[in-house]
Amino acid sequence: MIEQQYYTRERRGIFRSSEGYDTIAKSRGLNENFIKKNLHPFCFYDPPRKLEASGEKDPLKYPESFICFHVDTGEMVVGRSVYVGADFTGLRSTFFTHNFVIPEAEKGEYIKNIEKTVYAGGFSDSYNIEMGMEIPQLSVIKYDRNERNYNTGQLEDIGITEGVYKKLLHASIMSSMGKKKVYINPGVDIGDISGYAKRLLKYIFAGLPYYVRGNIGYITYVKEPESRKYINIMFVEEEGLRQNYSKIEREYAFDLVNDRIPDIDAVDHPYLDFAWDNINNERNLESFYEFALSMLYNAGHEEKLYMGTYDDLCILYCIKEGNFNLYRSDREHAQDIILKYYNCSDERGKALLSNLYIKIVDREIEDMESSTYLPSYRTVENLASYFNVGVQTVNSRIFYLLGTVLSKSRAVKDYGAGIFKILSQNALMYGQFINLILRSNSVKPVFEIYIEDRFSDIQNLKGLFNEIQYWETISNDVILNRRFKELVTHKVTELLAKSKNMVSENKKIEDFMTGLTKSAGNNLQQEKYREFAVSIIDNCEDFLYENLDLYSLSLEDIKSLRLKYRRSQPRYEMIEYIQELVLKGQSSDRYGIFRLEYGNQVKSIIRKLYKDKIEYSNYPAIILGFITVLGNSIKYDFESLINYLHSGGSDKIYEFFLWSFDENVFSHVINFDEYTESVRNYFITHDKNAFKKKDVKILLYSTRNKEFSKFLKELELELANPAVRFFTIHKRQIMRSMFTFLLLGAVAVGTYKLIGVLLPGEKTDGPLRVKDAYKANIAYKRAMLEDSIKKEIDSLQSKAALDSCMYTIKCGVINIQNMRGLIILSIANTGSNIIGEGPSITDGENYRDIYNFSYSISIAEKDGASIQSPNDLDSLAADLNNAVYAGITKFIDSEITEKEF
Repeated sequence: MIEQQYYTRERRGIFRSSEGYDTIAKSRGLNENFIKKNLHPFCFYDPPRKLEASGEKDPLKYPESFICFHVDTGEMVVGRSVYVGADFTGLRSTFFTHNFVIPEAEKGEYIKNIEKTVYAGGFSDSYNIEMGMEIPQLSVIKYDRNERNYNTGQLEDIGITEGVYKKLLHASIMSSMGKKKVYINPGVDIGDISGYAKRLLKYIFAGLPYYVRGNIGYITYVKEPESRKYINIMFVEEEGLRQNYSKIEREYAFDLVNDRIPDIDAVDHPYLDFAWDNINNERNLESFYEFALSMLYNAGHEEKLYMGTYDDLCILYCIKEGNFNLYRSDREHAQDIILKYYNCSDERGKALLSNLYIKIVDREIEDMESSTYLPSYRTVENLASYFNVGVQTVNSRIFYLLGTVLSKSRAVKDYGAGIFKILSQNALMYGQFINLILRSNSVKPVFEIYIEDRFSDIQNLKGLFNEIQYWETISNDVILNRRFKELVTHKVTELLAKSKNMVSENKKIEDFMTGLTKSAGNNLQQEKYREFAVSIIDNCEDFLYENLDLYSLSLEDIKSLRLKYRRSQPRYEMIEYIQELVLKGQSSDRYGIFRLEYGNQVKSIIRKLYKDKIEYSNYPAIILGFITVLGNSIKYDFESLINYLHSGGSDKIYEFFLWSFDENVFSHVINFDEYTESVRNYFITHDKNAFKKKDVKILLYSTRNKEFSKFLKELELELANPAVRFFTIHKRQIMRSMFTFLLLGAVAVGTYKLIGVLLPGEKTDGPLRVKDAYKANIAYKRAMLEDSIKKEIDSLQSKAALDSCMYTIKCGVINIQNMRGLIILSIANTGSNIIGEGPSITDGENYRDIYNFSYSISIAEKDGASIQSPNDLDSLAADLNNAVYAGITKFIDSEITEKEF
């Protein structure tokens, strides 16, 4: 129901008990807070200047002031304020306001039928409060039914041209967004201002979409141009507008009488043109407004008030009505508009847009078939985007259009590739479209040219794998396409040819293709994928077999190399032999391949493979790189072998020597003697000081081969210092001579003393002082030697365990250059109650520079000791041996440094 309110100056009112301005009557459904907040601010009337100045009392000469606005709570207010010559006292003039309040649920009818508000009637001019303060609710508002007709001639009658009208429409729409107010001075007699305002408002509102109408308020007469909430359009007394120009210069001020019109853009706005062209066609305007409501059903408030929105919708509406020249004038913009408003439209709107899009697609096809026209990339992007809307009838036409586009694109270089790149951005449609064109003989070649271009850009396996996986996600049909398979085959061959490591790259290809078969869907698809993968793998193997540089392979390459097919060809046999050798350490055909003409190639490959892998486990394979097979006999190039091993370091070559002799590796070869000679040459040429290094010497003499041990002793002597070598060879004669020399010395000394006794005289201390000094020096050296050995023993980690044992150390050191300084030393720790016998160690002939030394060690367990096993005692004996050896050599080194012997 529609509520009513009366407002004037009276003795009392609803809100005050004393005289003054107040609401004096209201209908029962009208909330008092609503009245005070939303109605009282708009209950006013300021008489025109001239009439007020003249003291005019005739109310009929004063203009009515009609008002219409929409409040935040949704209600629509339609009202009128009029001049009253005398109030209840009869002495003062006043005004009377009568407002209708239309609920939000009912106001739509009044918005759409603007004559019901602009030409509303049934207003009261006065009211007797003695009749009560409650007035009835209304079901409808009376209005002038003769004002439904529209004619541009009526606008001309009130001086409104097309340009001014369009600017008024634009200004009103802008004002609805809250940006500016619209002030109008019609330049008519003040008594006619409201009548003029109604006629103009009728046409302004006729040109406004429904939603905009619901956000615009107006007043048909005000004395001054004042900004008021909810009010957008105000018709102002001429004098009031003229005097306030400076205040409203930033607003839209239409001084029609003085032809002062705001500079508003009213050109290039399709909606303004449409509104003017249809001002006499109320049905067409209403049809557009209903169309706009559907299109903007879920749009935001500001978008529904934006001028550009109605420009766009007007274009769509005109195209919908058959104006396809308008579409052709800016195809891309029209397509953008459809996509823009599809999501915010209601179901009716979506159906309208889908039908419109089908018409647009059909026009595109028609234009292509009748001319050389090809859609722009932007148009193709829009087609792909609209596909996501999901209307099947539209999508079918889109596919047909795209097929036609690609079919014609063969005549335009790179155009087709650009189309595919655009479509690829739409995953939803791309796969379906690719599946369709692969079944089309006219379009498939364009696609194959496109993928050829893509493959030409691939530079590595990662790029190739990404390409295959990409198309797999788009369409399985692409993977199984004949041309695609050819491109993959060619590309893997090309990449293998450029690869620095064919084997590694081939393994990546095989692993990838094997994994590809697992990603297929159904069994039939898996089988087709498997056939594709197998063909690629086989092709790679063939290429690898034909082009692989065997000399470039590493051990890892050999291990990972996979050849499915056995071929009775030398190249394959070489690969097979080497791979078996690497994986198993030996081949089932151990020597046969070396009888063949390509045996030397195999040996070269073996030498290259193990150059940086000289290790114990590889020795059996390494020696095959230096083998020669003569009938049923074999021989080795030992000089080359040892030089090859030497590159791996001396520790490796010692290990090899031990392995070869302990395992009797070469004992069966026809040139075994050459091996021992080559070993000798190695030490003489490259490693003369090997036997002077304790760890090396211990390692070499650990051999289990007695012949090799004998050979080492001979070699050690050969490499020794000449003096040492002489002493060793003539050791017995030298010791015998030393004994004789010492004996004669003792006789001489005794004779000298005897003479001194028999022939007393002056005593001389000469010989005796030399002898005493010599004894003192030997004793000193012996103490130093003993101290050096004991320090080494004390530093042992096993010292505590040694203390639980009884051990004896005997050693001797002599300078063999001048046969002087023989030091004999015996060291023993105290103990008793020895349990059993322990190990003993004797090291007879050791040479260090010009010194020869020997020593012996014996060790046994004391009673109550914590020795767990004989192995523990052996370990302690070894530790003691190392300490004694180190103590003696350090003592000798200090003697050499001081040069005191």
